[in-house]
Amino acid sequence: MQAGTIWSGSDDGLVYVTRDGGKNWSNVSPAKDIMPEWIQINSLEASPFDPATAYVAATMYKHDDYKPYLYKTSDYGKTWKKITNGIPDSAFTRVVREDPNKRGLLYAGTETGLYLSFDDGANWQSMQFNLPVVPSRPRNP
Repeated sequence: MQAGTIWSGSDDGLVYVTRDGGKNWSNVSPAKDIMPEWIQINSLEASPFDPATAYVAATMYKHDDYKPYLYKTSDYGKTWKKITNGIPDSAFTRVVREDPNKRGLLYAGTETGLYLSFDDGANWQSMQFNLPVVPSRPRNP
């Protein structure tokens, strides 16, 4: 973490970052061609390893769109990449978290269960095991 860097997401699809403790904010929302307009930002996770890296979990379920929307930036929001490979189109996302002890190990909570990525979001796999299908919302420690 870098002192003074704060990330913020809104329920109308906007993402902001400040690098000076809140004196100045920049709108760094993902472009409309990769993230739908008016999407709800459910969670925003700043990487504990790199202040320029953040992860966004967003949802459009209130618009009958149940696809997962997860994004990553590594340059303070100048560019964003969608990172949902391996998560079914029917599992809308609620949260994304990076493991505080292992860089690039990500957890995604969806409406239908928990997913894990060992490669910084490039690929996801289910952690359902024999658990019932339930919403999953990992929390920060």
